[in-house]
Amino acid sequence: MLDWFRRRREERRAASALLFRQRYASFRRLLGRNGELLALLAELELDLRHETAAEPRVRDRIRRILDAALDLVQDLSELTGGEVEAFFAAHHRIEAEVLAALAREEHPPASPVIDLDAPEARDRELAGGKAANLARVRALLPGRVPPGFVATTAAYRSLAEAAGLAGRVRSLVAAARGSEAAIADRGGELRQLIARTPLPRALADAL
Repeated sequence: MLDWFRRRREERRAASALLFRQRYASFRRLLGRNGELLALLAELELDLRHETAAEPRVRDRIRRILDAALDLVQDLSELTGGEVEAFFAAHHRIEAEVLAALAREEHPPASPVIDLDAPEARDRELAGGKAANLARVRALLPGRVPPGFVATTAAYRSLAEAAGLAGRVRSLVAAARGSEAAIADRGGELRQLIARTPLPRALADAL
């Protein structure tokens, strides 16, 4: 009888030790995924400063964030013995909303140059704040604002893509975070970088 109790005690200890190791491994994975997720979110924040969610690279990063978040919830579920069902439901709801928003962003490529009289010229994300305001004033006061056109954000993206500027712009912006002096210096570098870049033929023809 004493041997039976000893075996049972050893079995319970072994099961407890195994559970502890499994949960510790889940905790380590959770910490790693949390760091990965924070890094992806920081990169996405930089992307969205000069790109839109319609860009394939940005969309891919958003999907990676959704996948990393789901993996994190799974690790948390293992760590808590499955007591996070509400988190899975929340992730499912958020994922559906994000994917629906991405679907709405899918549209034909915008023209690199548009007339101020075009309705899309009033779109701040496409024409920029100054041109969009000018287009609105021209629509409200016909004849009081001279005709014109605007090089759109699509023109910038075509230039950045043709010259491979995206990575260099991101690195300059990332290096400037948290310092006004660095931001001013990097702003000058960005202007020189763009000014030295030849216009793609299609963009030059459109202008």
